[in-house]
Amino acid sequence: ERWRQPKLTGQLDATMDYIKPLFEEKFLQDDRTPALSFNLAEYHVELKAPNPIYFAQLIFLLWAQMAVGSLLAVIIYHGIVAGQRDSKRSSITGLLIGYGMVIPLALWLPIYAVNTLDIRSGGLRMGCGCLPMTMTFRCLEAMHGFVPDMDSQSWWDHVVSVGFILRPRVVKNDDDNRTTKTIYKNRRVPITATRFMAIAKIHVAWMFAYTVVFHVTRAFNFWPFPMTDDPHKFLVSFDPGLLYNTFIQAAMMNMTLSLSLTGVSALASSMAFVEFDDHVTNFPMFFSISPSDFWGRRWNNLIHSDLKRGVYKPVRWLTGNRTVASVCAFVMSGVIHEYVWQLLFFVNETQALEAWEEGNQVCCSSCYCNSWFGKQLIFFGWNGVLIGLEYLVGDKVSAWSAIVPSHLRCHMVVLLSLPVGHLFTTDMVDSGYFQGVQPALPLIEVTRQ
Repeated sequence: ERWRQPKLTGQLDATMDYIKPLFEEKFLQDDRTPALSFNLAEYHVELKAPNPIYFAQLIFLLWAQMAVGSLLAVIIYHGIVAGQRDSKRSSITGLLIGYGMVIPLALWLPIYAVNTLDIRSGGLRMGCGCLPMTMTFRCLEAMHGFVPDMDSQSWWDHVVSVGFILRPRVVKNDDDNRTTKTIYKNRRVPITATRFMAIAKIHVAWMFAYTVVFHVTRAFNFWPFPMTDDPHKFLVSFDPGLLYNTFIQAAMMNMTLSLSLTGVSALASSMAFVEFDDHVTNFPMFFSISPSDFWGRRWNNLIHSDLKRGVYKPVRWLTGNRTVASVCAFVMSGVIHEYVWQLLFFVNETQALEAWEEGNQVCCSSCYCNSWFGKQLIFFGWNGVLIGLEYLVGDKVSAWSAIVPSHLRCHMVVLLSLPVGHLFTTDMVDSGYFQGVQPALPLIEVTRQ
């Protein structure tokens, strides 16, 4: 009982008691019953369908975050945006609402949910990070006066833009057939059955593509290349084997991002009845032409746009220096990723009790306790320096690199990030994050008889 925390959220705890039965399955091992099994020569083949319980838990967590995000968006609109028109400066009231209510709630609620519902799966814990990663920067955006005009016209406009994790898809030009003129204004696009099915097809395509990569890399325990440097002992490494292992793991992380956010797009569209931008990544590992292109237009456009309006623009408006603004954006990205790492790997109450019962004062058998604070700050700080160097000498380097074939140039750009990339990916491999996602995948298990 010494691990028990004081209960200060009585009504919320009572509500969670109704939800707990949905989260009884912890997905500590993949024990799905094969949908089809057969013998092929000396091998036994089993085909496993995606686990519907995993999807039920994930959909509920995303739905709950969208509901809470919508409520916080209403608070932001009435408490900050509505009283702020042309000024870029926040009022004291806005600062109190943002820093005293919205951001703390967005950061605390996922920790509370993971702890109360005893969520163990890395994929589900990562799903709980959607609300804090987006709402934190969107609240900063509102406090510093960088909310786009079309998102501040009404409370519902703000909710649609801020509360559903993804940003709504916006069409720049609206053709007026009655006047045969083009009206230059932004408008959101209502969701249609055809578009919804297209998003679903993209989601399924990413699922099968990731399943193929997962099968191949799992055969090597996600370290397919031999290496001489131990990723646990080096902050910076130029070992080719480790660099290319990190490349594969980062590509898998990006694939899970594309896979998950197309699903989020479908769910958000069904709730808000507008299209949401599901084109969040753009093959960063294969088509980037510079560090700024990698991070600004390809890796994660969702967080990029939130960082741009919530951190980069306010800092640049204050300092007038884009290099300082870029470095600050990367530092804030490192801070929020440190939070996500805590969400992924912290030992909740039930796990702490298990550790105590096992005679271990720190870690239980299902916990991952080898992560340490600072890895993400180092990783994103390194990339912030790369962006700063690009601003300083980018023109000279571009003139030289223009003669380099595009794919080789992309490869060189990605390799610039990888000497510290293992700080990001090693925890994901060692904690079993990729295996934790596999209940969402169709799998083929082959064993020799």
